[in-house]
Amino acid sequence: MNHLPISIPIEIPETADGLYQVSSSVLEKLRSYGVHNAGLLRKVRLVLIEMATNFLKHVTDARARMLVTLDVEQLTICKTYTGSPLRFFCEEAGFPFPAGTTELHISFGKNNNHLIAVQGPYSFRFLNPLVDETSIELLPESYGLSIITHASERFVYAYEPQTHRNEFMAVLNITGS
Repeated sequence: MNHLPISIPIEIPETADGLYQVSSSVLEKLRSYGVHNAGLLRKVRLVLIEMATNFLKHVTDARARMLVTLDVEQLTICKTYTGSPLRFFCEEAGFPFPAGTTELHISFGKNNNHLIAVQGPYSFRFLNPLVDETSIELLPESYGLSIITHASERFVYAYEPQTHRNEFMAVLNITGS
C-alpha cells in the first residue's frame, strides 16, 4: 500500500439498482491498492451500500458527495451534503447539545434506538444501536445506521449550523477486521 493516503470519489447511481456495481467498483480499486482482507472488504461493501442507499432516499443537494479514503491504518467512508440536520428524538437534549453532556439515548423511529456519545454541540458518535449482540447479517435492511455502526470501528455524525453541512463518517481499521 504505497503512496497513501488515496481518495476514491464515489459516483452515486440515480437508482438503487446500481448500488452493488458502485460498491464492487470501489472494492476493486481498494484491491488494486493492496487491500485484500475479506472481512474488511465485506464491511466496506455494507457501509457503502447503506450510506449510498440513504443518500438516494434523503439527499437532494447537487453538491453532495461520498468519498472513500484509504490510509495506512484505517479506511474512511464519508458522506457530506448541505441541508437540514439529522432528525432524531431525545427526551434529554437536542441540538445544540448542552455542555457536559456525554451519552444520550436517541431514536429515529419505532425500534430504531441508539446510544450516542456527544462529541460537541452538533456532533455525536454512534455507540450501540442494540442492547443484544445481534449479528450484522440478521439486522433488517431498514436499519442502515445500525448496520454502519456494527460494521465500523467508529461512526460519527456532525452538523455545521452556519453552513448547514451534514457529515456522516465511518472509520474501519485496516488490520484486525
